[in-house]
Amino acid sequence: MVINGEITEEEKAQIRLETRKLLDEFSKALNRVEGKEANVVREFYSRKEKQGKGKEVDKVFREIMFENAPNKTEDKLLAEKKSW
Repeated sequence: MVINGEITEEEKAQIRLETRKLLDEFSKALNRVEGKEANVVREFYSRKEKQGKGKEVDKVFREIMFENAPNKTEDKLLAEKKSW
């Protein structure tokens, strides 16, 4: 029960349990999806690419992203493609 606009500790614990359950179920469902690597080739792009070297990559950020990614190749993150 919310008293004076505050959530009780019991409610917080219940919310945590329900959230964990939802995330676990979602994670299991994602694992059942067969991932396929796909390269997109476009004739026209929405923006014109600049000529030159480009922006320097933040190496720490890149390492963290690749450590956290469940599906990856040596230099690419693999993601699910869906039509929504």
